[in-house]
Amino acid sequence: MAKCGSGYQMTLSWIPAECGTVPPNALDAGGKVYVCRAEHDGEILPGKLMESTHSAYVSANGKEYEKLVYDALCQTGVSCNH
Repeated sequence: MAKCGSGYQMTLSWIPAECGTVPPNALDAGGKVYVCRAEHDGEILPGKLMESTHSAYVSANGKEYEKLVYDALCQTGVSCNH
């Protein structure tokens, strides 16, 4: 959970997706670029999912790699803890 303001917590979950699909409630990092992760050479790496290109990308060894299968970080709940 991530604390979101005074007394609110947001639950985040990795949601499987592919082929540029942006799942509902994906975490927008700004400018319709979303937080994702994907496998590359046996490792799970953080990345970006870009709505404009319908692609996900991860970086490794100074290069960027397009990924067709990935997990998008999505808000899956909000709770109030007053």
